[in-house]
Amino acid sequence: IKTRKFKKIFKKIRDNHFEIGLHASYMAHQKKEHFIYEKRQLAKLSRGSIRGVRHHYWHLSRDYRTTLEYQSKAGLEYDSSLAFNDHPGFRIHIALPFQIFNQQTNHLLSSLQIPTFCMDGNIFYTAPHLHDALEKIKHYINVVIDSEGIGAFDWHVRTSFPRSIEFWEWGLAYQEVLKILAETPNIWVTNFENALEWWKERRQKLALDYESINQFSEQ
Repeated sequence: IKTRKFKKIFKKIRDNHFEIGLHASYMAHQKKEHFIYEKRQLAKLSRGSIRGVRHHYWHLSRDYRTTLEYQSKAGLEYDSSLAFNDHPGFRIHIALPFQIFNQQTNHLLSSLQIPTFCMDGNIFYTAPHLHDALEKIKHYINVVIDSEGIGAFDWHVRTSFPRSIEFWEWGLAYQEVLKILAETPNIWVTNFENALEWWKERRQKLALDYESINQFSEQ
């Protein structure tokens, strides 16, 4: 990511007001210092803040809370790595942003979990044909809508282009999903940073409401 090619990509992403997040290295979960170093390097080279992280293959430590603790201490504000490799769905059975309670340290982690429900691989591993894949994706989108929840959608760069020889069906599915999301009313398609800010504003409003209720009850 130190090459001139990446500098141009970073600039284009920033100039178009998109987000850059950390795709942590495969063994980053072993130490807090790994997250600190990688976050600092990416922020420096991309010339902007790095607020969140997603892992390769959802590769967290055996006790995933330990990894999430390291990430929080490294200043990463959200994570989207609690998901399945082999099938879609919500791994912790929660379709909303949430915080993890670390039983080992007996406190709530500061970083926010934004649950991933759908990935190109976990769709096409179980529904290898385009039509079946799209039907499965539509089903889970409807689950999110019916529960008035939130779900992260994970599609890799190499599989999002319909002209790919190996992943052309995956690329067509990605294009179709974008159309479905664009045409579905009452659905908010956004990035992680916007979801994070929405959550913070919501929590602040709830705290203010709770405070006003307490003041009223005391009167």
